[in-house]
Amino acid sequence: MVLEPEVFSDTRRSIAALIALGDLNGAAHETRSYMQNAPDEPEPKALADRIVRLAITSDAADAMKPVAVLGAQDPSYWAAWIESRLAAGDIVQAETAFQQAAEHGTEDAALLRAGALIALRAQRRDLEAERWSALVKLSPGDLGAVRRATVAFSALGDLEAAYALVVDGLQQQPDHMALLSLKANIASRMGNWADVLDAWKAYGAQNELTPSIIAQTGRALRGLERFDQAAAIIKAGLKDTPDNADLVLENARIADDRAAAADASSDAKMNTDRLNAWKAAVQVATADPGAWQGLILTLLDGGNSDGARAAVTHARSSLPDITHLLKNRRLRALVEGAS
Repeated sequence: MVLEPEVFSDTRRSIAALIALGDLNGAAHETRSYMQNAPDEPEPKALADRIVRLAITSDAADAMKPVAVLGAQDPSYWAAWIESRLAAGDIVQAETAFQQAAEHGTEDAALLRAGALIALRAQRRDLEAERWSALVKLSPGDLGAVRRATVAFSALGDLEAAYALVVDGLQQQPDHMALLSLKANIASRMGNWADVLDAWKAYGAQNELTPSIIAQTGRALRGLERFDQAAAIIKAGLKDTPDNADLVLENARIADDRAAAADASSDAKMNTDRLNAWKAAVQVATADPGAWQGLILTLLDGGNSDGARAAVTHARSSLPDITHLLKNRRLRALVEGAS
């Protein structure tokens, strides 16, 4: 049956009257029917928008009812309601609305995003991973959702899922800075040093590398046992920021790993370079337990027990907590003996 224009006119007047009387639920029911009968008309959508705005600002206990009526027709109204509850700090009501909306399906990007934002606000990484990844499946080109899902899976320790997401995202936009950074960090945790290096190279092609990123690039080269290149990039970074803790510590670790790979126990120069690197590290990163551990172990490896004990004494006065040092078997007896 084709409805005549005057029927729509009567419908609009009826809905307007219900709104004026404060009967938003009744207005929502009529508006939903109007939307179904005239899906291409702008007027019913405008009326629905108005009803939802009024419901959002209403203090009535049943204010969600008209949203539920209109949300069954257009899930974006549920999303608007949920976001308003989140803005008001009411996570419980937001989640209640999401669950009710989900009973009719979650094949709507706005609704899924709203549900994911609930999980984000509630600090529920498990739900974040579930809901952001559902949004990615629905809208693969939403790289913001890809980033959020990647972060959630990474925080849960599911590095394979996180890495798969970030790689898919970068296939769509290879120069996406946030995704390149995530790829590098996840690959680092997985020990995929070649992928770490590739990610930071792509990042550096468009942005100036920070000392922290230079240090991470050095770490990747060190993992690949490309010690000369690692040392060179760290040395270049130290020229600009000689007191950067990340760079100084990585410089010492490179000296450590280079010596270990070469089995350089009898190489005086290599051992001197290693010792000097850790001495520089404790000067810059005085409050870092790893710097003191590196120095003390290097002194012990060189047969300098007195120097190692002196370093333990300095570490005690520099560190708020020496628990980290006690985790190392070689250091535990030395630390306990100096107490």
